[in-house]
Amino acid sequence: MNRIVRLALAAILVVCSAAPMTAQDSGERQYTPEQIDRLIVHARSGSAVIRPQAAERLARIGKPAADRLLAMAGTTREDLALLGSSLIEVLGRFDDPRFRGLLWPAMEDAEFPWRPAVSRSLAHRPLATEWDRLQGFLEDPIAPVRLATLDALALLSADSPDEAGGRAALFNELAAARLADENDVVRRRAAVLLNGRGHSRALLWLLEDLKRTDTYFDLP
Repeated sequence: MNRIVRLALAAILVVCSAAPMTAQDSGERQYTPEQIDRLIVHARSGSAVIRPQAAERLARIGKPAADRLLAMAGTTREDLALLGSSLIEVLGRFDDPRFRGLLWPAMEDAEFPWRPAVSRSLAHRPLATEWDRLQGFLEDPIAPVRLATLDALALLSADSPDEAGGRAALFNELAAARLADENDVVRRRAAVLLNGRGHSRALLWLLEDLKRTDTYFDLP
């Protein structure tokens, strides 16, 4: 059997092992501590296919999983790092301010090993009060952090009036600056976000990317 198929089947079995799938896990059934711990083990040490699926399942469980993860996250960045990237990436899904209190110091620590996961976690439901704090990470040396920050600022500015001095107008300026980002994925995301706000000329940057002749391990 193809290895990818085997991994996919294993992931399905793991995600289903705790309980049958429901539309609203958190509100329709109770999970035992043993079931939650089993999912945490899979999210930390399972295969690359299994880890994100187990973490996603935990995020849907809600408060019982959040309480267990908070206990494991401890009070230091070293303890938080032990959760692993898949679990850290879903902490922002719990809407628990205690997690944001752990994530922000990790985000601001250049030595923290899972900063891209932290940035995506914070970007899932960014808070209006975090606007200024987030802006600085558009210049972060790690491209996935810049990418997640773009998405977070886009969400925060979506309902803002598009006027001079407003967050929507400011976001357009910030995204336009990312059109010249050194990372192609960040450039494309900025162009797509600007296009979605009516600035279709940003798509011209995508045409410029099609002219690239650089290679990666001898691949175009």
